[in-house]
Amino acid sequence: MPETIGWLSKLQYADFSSSPTYGVYPLSGSEGNYWGSVRGRLGYAIDRTLLYVTGGLAGADIKHTVVNLGTKNSGVEYGWTVGAGLEHAFTQNWSARVEYRYSDFGTSKWAANVNKADTTDHTVRVGLSYRFGGAARPVMARY
Repeated sequence: MPETIGWLSKLQYADFSSSPTYGVYPLSGSEGNYWGSVRGRLGYAIDRTLLYVTGGLAGADIKHTVVNLGTKNSGVEYGWTVGAGLEHAFTQNWSARVEYRYSDFGTSKWAANVNKADTTDHTVRVGLSYRFGGAARPVMARY
């Protein structure tokens, strides 16, 4: 059975924000810059295609603001992430992949638990990889 098991970690910069409004007046907002994950990956290879699931710990630098109260909450929030993907090797060196991940950072509460925010994220990634070197060539001995 061609199974794969492994782990990976990622740290990335992402300039994201949201701000729901009432009419033209902003009510609150969330923004962040960095997020990362440490995940396990379990897959099954069919010829040159790898199907896999992934899951683990996620963390993000997130700031929540309630405009009308002037309150803020910021810091690293931790949660969990799960996903699935497909990677196909077109040649010995080139492969392409697509992956979906859902991350949940839980509920943040601040200002005596009056304000709270639920932070989740849906991500679809598409990638193209080049592997340098390739497979080792057999050694030919001549006598």
